[in-house]
Amino acid sequence: MDAPVVKLYTHINGIKIGLEDILETLKAKKIKQILATSQPDLLEHMPKYFPNWLKQRENLGVFTKLILPATARDYLKSNELREVRYLDKKFPFTCSVTIYGDKIAFFSFEGSELYCMIIKSQAVSDMFTQFFLFILTFQPHWPKKLSESFFSYQPCNPVLSSFPKKHLQN
Repeated sequence: MDAPVVKLYTHINGIKIGLEDILETLKAKKIKQILATSQPDLLEHMPKYFPNWLKQRENLGVFTKLILPATARDYLKSNELREVRYLDKKFPFTCSVTIYGDKIAFFSFEGSELYCMIIKSQAVSDMFTQFFLFILTFQPHWPKKLSESFFSYQPCNPVLSSFPKKHLQN
C-alpha cells in the first residue's frame, strides 16, 4: 500500500498548478468522470483561465457531477458533460473540491488565502466519493421551492426510504 501524499500550492499560480494536475491526471489515467463542488469565486479569480480549463476538460470527454451553492444558480449550467445540483443556502461552502481518480484537490479563495491542496490517496478519495454520492442521493434535483431544505427530500431509493425519518430532519 502506498503512503498518502499531500501537496500544498499557494497563490493564484498554486490554483493553476492544481487545475493542471487535474487535466494531466485525467489524460494519463483516461478518467472519464469527476465529482466536484465549485463556487463563483473560481471564475472571479481566473476569468480567462478557468473557462479555457473547462473547455480543455470537456475536450477530453470528461463528465462532471457538480454541486454548487444555491446562490450560484447562474454560475455554471448542466450540459452534455456536466450535471449540476444545488445545495440549499443553509449549507454554504467556501472551498471548491474536485475528486478525480485517487486524488482530491481542494481550492480555497477565502480572503487572501488562495491555495490548492492535493491529496493522493485511494482510501481518502473513496471516502470523499461516498460522501459526495450520499449528498446526490438526498439532493437529486433542485428543490421545487427555494425554501426547502436539503433534508426535506424524501428518498426514492427503497434502502434510504427505510432509514428512520428522525435522522432526516434538521
